Amino acid sequence: MALEADLTHEEVRQLELESLEEKEDKAKDNLLVYQRRLSTAYDK
Repeated sequence: MALEADLTHEEVRQLELESLEEKEDKAKDNLLVYQRRLSTAYDK
């Protein structure tokens, strides 16, 4: 992440937290897709 001089430490940390939350949401979505695929394959 490129840091700009006009951002405070708190603002930078908030941006990092938001980025981590987005990654967590994507990981949860990927897990749900995987579980559905696994369930479908098992039920065949």
